[in-house]
Amino acid sequence: MSRCSRLRRLTGPDICQSATLGVAWTLSDLDGSDSPTATHVAAALDFRDRGVA
Repeated sequence: MSRCSRLRRLTGPDICQSATLGVAWTLSDLDGSDSPTATHVAAALDFRDRGVA
């Protein structure tokens, strides 16, 4: 069971969306962008789906 699945059971689906957006914002910061782009969100979703983040 993925970390997001465990969190979803405990707190509901919003925590996973929030965590994914947090990763997207971090990727955006590391990329020097002012806000996340579709590329940052896609990468964050990929990390989530692979269980990396």
